[in-house]
Parts: sequence; structure tokens; C-alpha cells
Amino acid sequence: MMNCVIDFGDTSWVLVSFLLVLGMMPALALFEAGLLRSKNTLSIITQVVTGCVINSVLWILVGYTLVFGPSLGGVIGGLDHLLLINVPVNDCGPHTSTVPAAAFAMFQMNFASITPLLITGAYAERLKFTAFFVLTV
Repeated sequence: MMNCVIDFGDTSWVLVSFLLVLGMMPALALFEAGLLRSKNTLSIITQVVTGCVINSVLWILVGYTLVFGPSLGGVIGGLDHLLLINVPVNDCGPHTSTVPAAAFAMFQMNFASITPLLITGAYAERLKFTAFFVLTV
């Protein structure tokens, strides 16, 4: 286990980066809406916002624990951090030595949320919302 010393600069940078990546989501929606016919603008914005919400909830429910939980055979994480339970707010986790584990989890959640949304432009105007929902989950 690493020595945990919360560094104000590192934590601030992670939180600012969290906000920058969070800002990528509406930017992605507006960028993709600009590439579509105007009648599909609301559809793509709804897909990006809904996808962000769905993926964020999935990350909190099971994503963090499957990625960063205690290893089960070196393949996948255990369920020790289901619903972000036992993720320290004021202490470092096993993957960071200078940033609180909860801040690190939220930073990683942004990337887990936006990654599947990057392909929405590829099937814009081609899928119904239910098909988008199935592909996102």
C-alpha cells in the first residue's frame, strides 16, 4: 500500500479536469447536432444527455467496483465498492497516492460516460431511441 498524502494541487487539478471533461459532453452534443439535419438536433442532444446519465449511474452502481475493486483472478474487480460504498472521501485509494479516492472515481466516471457517446454521431439519423438505449447500456 502506498503512503497517502493528500496534495491540494493534485486534487485541484483532478477536479478541474473533471469539470473540463464534463464540459465535453454538451460540446459533443452541439458538435454532432451541427453535423445533422436540423430536424434531428433534438434527437442527438437527447441521446448524448441520456447516455451521460445512464453511463454515470452504471459507473456508480457497478462500474467503479468492476474496474478498480479488489482483483478477482486478475481479470475483473470484486463487488467490494458496489454503489461506491467503502470508497474513501478523505483518504487515498489504492490507485492514487495524492488524490482522494472519491475524486478519482468521479474523474474516471466522466471518461466512462463519454466514451460510448463518441459513436453516437456514427449512427445519428439511423437508429431509434430504444436501439440507442440498448447499445449504450
